[in-house]
Amino acid sequence: ENKNNKYFTYQGKEKLNITIRNASYKEITKETLTLDSFGQATYTFKVPQDTMLGNFSINARLGKGNGYGSFQVEEFKQPEFTLNLTVPDTTYSFNNTVTIDGKAAYYSGDALANAKVNITINKMRFYPCCYRWNNFDFEEEAPIYMETMTNKNGDFKITFKPKSKKEKNILPARYLIKAEVTGSNGHTISGETSLYVSNQKYFFGIEKSKGFFLNNTENNLTLKMQNAAGKPQKGKAIFEVFEAKPKDNKNISYYQENFELAKEPVFKTELEFSGNEITQKLPALKEGFYGAKLNAYGDESEVFIFPVFDSKNPNLQVEGSITLLENKKYIVGENAKILLGANKAKGPKYVEIYKNGFFVKRLQLSNQPLQILTVSVLPEYQGGISLRWFGVYDYESFGGTLNIEVPYLGKDAEVKLNAPDTLEPSQKAELNLTATVDGKSLQQARAMLTVYDKALDYYRPHNFSLPSLYRQNFGSGNISSSLQSDNMVY
Repeated sequence: ENKNNKYFTYQGKEKLNITIRNASYKEITKETLTLDSFGQATYTFKVPQDTMLGNFSINARLGKGNGYGSFQVEEFKQPEFTLNLTVPDTTYSFNNTVTIDGKAAYYSGDALANAKVNITINKMRFYPCCYRWNNFDFEEEAPIYMETMTNKNGDFKITFKPKSKKEKNILPARYLIKAEVTGSNGHTISGETSLYVSNQKYFFGIEKSKGFFLNNTENNLTLKMQNAAGKPQKGKAIFEVFEAKPKDNKNISYYQENFELAKEPVFKTELEFSGNEITQKLPALKEGFYGAKLNAYGDESEVFIFPVFDSKNPNLQVEGSITLLENKKYIVGENAKILLGANKAKGPKYVEIYKNGFFVKRLQLSNQPLQILTVSVLPEYQGGISLRWFGVYDYESFGGTLNIEVPYLGKDAEVKLNAPDTLEPSQKAELNLTATVDGKSLQQARAMLTVYDKALDYYRPHNFSLPSLYRQNFGSGNISSSLQSDNMVY
């Protein structure tokens, strides 16, 4: 409920009225529920045996508020057997033979022997992280169809060779392998897996740990070495940082072809990847543009271009208006830093802060084109705030918006769920869930847990998701109304 432009758990005395209708919108049940201290209620009902199949709707009403939901009702027949294909833990090179293992078995554990397996293999474009692939070629390949049989143990193999005429500048490919097995009862079960093929063995990722870097603060880059499938790799790599000069000051886009790197690096080090990403601390850097790159065993990353701004008087040439948040998330008591402005925005700038879409505060900034705004994160900002700025100079308008996450607990809770790997039919399961914040147990909390029969995935893949109990709410209204507000003069 909303109180003074803030949202709280409903503590009123009104009842929740719920109505459920079938696919033809015929009412099948309704109930009046009492909400608990968390503003929640649970309702259990039995789907009528003779009802029609399809999409069922849920309508919930509390006072003047309405909520809607839906679920699917289908006829379900428990499958008698399963089909599994191995998931490759490595990548492959073109023009080399690939073998995938498969197994079909009854749920009782017996093998599905001497059953026909129909196999389809499709080649698809694949774009690994952190690279731009517009200069790479993709060679089309017709789908591959084949048949095989399971042996007495229910096992079978799929063997094929990914083909490529070229060795270099070839776009990596993802091969989708699908198999279908039909049992003695005529019921067909399918399974699929993917494998990745690339002539490049190592791929590198370079990411900023913050939204923007300042010249007098500690700055870090997150470095990754992985294969085409995104699996972390082990080995040594060379990391270098160069000064970068824009080739065109009027077109500042952060791509390596738009910058010229210095001949000698300002920083160079050898790294040892152990299967995890590395957080690399950078030396103190003056205001300017920089390019970072990784290379190992003949493979090289793209150059990662990043700017460093002066903390007191940022004066770096940027393209258009910028609105950058130093950190994505802040807790109560911290100071959020926002870099905003434009090189041409030499007039006054106005900042507005919104909570849940409602106006909270307006600030007027100086005429400095680029500047760093500091916002104190207050307790009432829990659940997130939105910020926008705007200004006009020489008949040209500038502006931008961003959202700031502010967790309710101050810090994120760590949740662990321990469940048994296997269960026998009708066996009672015990699930243990723990929630901690900074290593201390979280008290007086409520958790939501969903359990479903995975066999349903054979008929319709389950979209597994849980609603957020305390989600972040953002919104900043309509900027045109603010531009017309009182005391706004240009």
